[in-house]
Amino acid sequence: MPSERKIWTIIGKFDEHWVDPDLEFCSCKSYYFKTLSEGEICYHLSNVEYAIKENKYIKIQFDDSEFMGFFKALITDIANRYVRNS
Repeated sequence: MPSERKIWTIIGKFDEHWVDPDLEFCSCKSYYFKTLSEGEICYHLSNVEYAIKENKYIKIQFDDSEFMGFFKALITDIANRYVRNS
């Protein structure tokens, strides 16, 4: 708020993923293997689309001053997960 930027996160079977339905992006490995190479939408993107359509999600609002700290923590978490799993 007030910019109305949106960040979607979804809890997967083993991890939390960052999803941007407008860009059709997901931070999961399946996105890189299935969505980019085969054009098949990943499980997380399809679930976010369903949640939006059915209005079945939890909305947490942040002030714009909190955005950068949240985003840095999110990116750090994703990077650490991939370094740990490589």
